[in-house]
Amino acid sequence: MPSYSHVVRSLRIVVPALGVLLLVLFFLWPIVTEIRLPSIDKAQITGDRTELVNPRYEGQDEGGQRFVLTAERAIQSRATPDEVVLVAPAAALTNDDNSEGTRVIARQGTYQDKAELLNLTDDVTMTTPEGDSFITSAADIDLKNKIVTGKMPVTGSGPRVDLSAQGFVYDHAGQRLTLTGPARLVLKETDEKNNPDPAAPAAD
Repeated sequence: MPSYSHVVRSLRIVVPALGVLLLVLFFLWPIVTEIRLPSIDKAQITGDRTELVNPRYEGQDEGGQRFVLTAERAIQSRATPDEVVLVAPAAALTNDDNSEGTRVIARQGTYQDKAELLNLTDDVTMTTPEGDSFITSAADIDLKNKIVTGKMPVTGSGPRVDLSAQGFVYDHAGQRLTLTGPARLVLKETDEKNNPDPAAPAAD
């Protein structure tokens, strides 16, 4: 029968290893078989925390469209097993045809596993498919519904708009931006000669 000290030594190895396994499975387990398996570069244990280097996770929203979540590092503590701290996270939300869509990046983030909610802080930048960029200090992404919500002041500029507001809600699926005030919005005129409407018929 194993001695008490042998069991304790074994647990010191097994328990952290289980942490690595669970965190690796979180990033490597695909939601459906059609989604390509994500990857990591390295997994390591330091004390009571598990760290993954360059993790990449692919999932599906409620409409079956793909989203991709990456980071430079992902850190999970035994004290908060349902949360993963992300360093330099980036979320890419694809369009209905799986083409490149809205992209949101930040310096720091936290992923809540059960809610599929990504909380971003520190230099948050959202870029739409049309090239408009919005900068704020914090934002939340509901990955299931592809909705980005910011409750801190935001500024934005690009080929279509210049704006500032106290907050915003961006529905990627509906391509709809809602500003919370006071807000300032300037819509830019499109140069049809240089930027023709792709849906318009070609000239003879």
